[in-house]
This record gives sequence, structure tokens and C-alpha cells, in this order.
Amino acid sequence: MIKPLGYYASAPSGTKDAEILSDIENSYGCWLEKLSNAQKSTLLIVLMALAIKPEGVYVEYYGDNIPNIKHFSDLSNGAKLSLCNAIINAIKSEGKE
Repeated sequence: MIKPLGYYASAPSGTKDAEILSDIENSYGCWLEKLSNAQKSTLLIVLMALAIKPEGVYVEYYGDNIPNIKHFSDLSNGAKLSLCNAIINAIKSEGKE
């Protein structure tokens, strides 16, 4: 059974991360069910690149595929990586159904 976004990615109440994560749940569902696997994969790549800034890797993204994707860049690096974990588990769970 897939766990909700808050199981993997949460933040203390009143923080910017908590506000953004709440917006993500409101926009895409608590299991990210409103995103296709292609959108989840895109978001995963973007968040990873923003969080760890791998040397020699440049990721260019456009907001057309995922509304408000640029808003995600305001998350702390820890919250971005936690959200990546949630996305990976959502993709894995969808494959089991």
C-alpha cells in the first residue's frame, strides 16, 4: 500500500517547507495521484538536480508539463530529497497495481 506524501516528506508547521508541501498535496493529491508517471519522473529529475547539483549535469525544465514546478525550488534541499523518496515510492506502488 502506498503511503501518503506526508509519510516521506513533511516539515514543521509554520515553515516554508510545510506550506509548499501542503500546496503540493492540495494540487496533486496526498499520493501524488493526479500526476502521471511521466510527470512524476520529470519532477524527480528536477528535484534531484536542484537538491544535489551534480557536477556536469544541467537540467532545463519548463512549467508546461507540471504546473507550479518552479515553486518546488523554494523547498529546502532536505525536503526536496524527501519528496524524491515519496515520488519514487509512488511510482513503485503504481507498478504493483
